[in-house]
Amino acid sequence: MHSLCVLLPTAALAAVTSHTTIDSSAPAILTQQLSSFGVDLFATENTPAAALQHAACVMDQYLDQDRDGVADDPNVVSALTSLSAAMIMGATESDVEDVFDAIDDS
Repeated sequence: MHSLCVLLPTAALAAVTSHTTIDSSAPAILTQQLSSFGVDLFATENTPAAALQHAACVMDQYLDQDRDGVADDPNVVSALTSLSAAMIMGATESDVEDVFDAIDDS
């Protein structure tokens, strides 16, 4: 699997941050978390870490198309973060259904 992240200089990915502790408001089934410009991306344990990293890089590129380390439109980032928008990933459809079941149960 090829990833755009591998091809980009490290400085271009400055907005992607990893988390050693998962947000306490996230369901326990989500065991991985990255952020891009404060927008969280969560994944289940079965989701390959490379897939989550790729998604975070795509989010980073979407928000910072000129790759200067600053979001191109701060209003978009503000809207996403004010709504606590997040991306949820699972390795399978069943994984994603389990996440939504966990959210419904909370």
